[in-house]
Amino acid sequence: RLLVVCASGAGSARLLAYKMEAEFGDRVDSITTCNVMQVPTIDFSNIDYVVTTVPLPCEVPVPVREVTLFLDEVDRRQVRDMLESADRGSIMRFFPRLLFFPHCPVFSREEAIAYLCKRAAEYAQLPENLEDLVWKREHAAPTAFGNSVALPHPIEAVAERTFVTVLLLDEPIDWGGHDVQAVFFINVSRDAGADLDTFYRSVASMLNDGAAIQKVIRHQDFDQLMEELARKE
Repeated sequence: RLLVVCASGAGSARLLAYKMEAEFGDRVDSITTCNVMQVPTIDFSNIDYVVTTVPLPCEVPVPVREVTLFLDEVDRRQVRDMLESADRGSIMRFFPRLLFFPHCPVFSREEAIAYLCKRAAEYAQLPENLEDLVWKREHAAPTAFGNSVALPHPIEAVAERTFVTVLLLDEPIDWGGHDVQAVFFINVSRDAGADLDTFYRSVASMLNDGAAIQKVIRHQDFDQLMEELARKE
């Protein structure tokens, strides 16, 4: 799902979108267009990549590729590499960089869940009772996974798109009787498809790898997390 951005006017953005569709239509689910001043208002919960003819005015939570309006051979090759990388690294699209919080200053399960729900709701459209739904799941059974990890989540799927918010702590906190230092808050799409099999398999594989988790906790770096996830695909 691409967002195509041009300097101004819908005409140039649509022209580039048509070129993208003609060149990469078999790899693209949807193309949205906007001008550069509209970028801060875009809901990125439904966008995987941005292709733009101008520098963006703000940070966005998805990868960005800058191209020319003419989409020359160099541009086409770079976009093709980006899309092929998306095919290889499908698990990574569930982990927005904006929802990665290292050295997070929370000191209890209650604080962690409140923080996670607040940040997730800032990123995507979620129900106002999100925190209640998470606590219903916790009361059914604490979500500590082992290996210093907890996987809190609402008791039912409430998101439009699957995504994960990650908290990494400098010191362990008590999570239903278990020490936890890495928290993966999973919001699953109401319309989850078969691609979630790959998602769960890759995430579970990493979380079962104690050495990988300790490396993520030690470095508290987004790229390190992505590297560990990529190894499990």
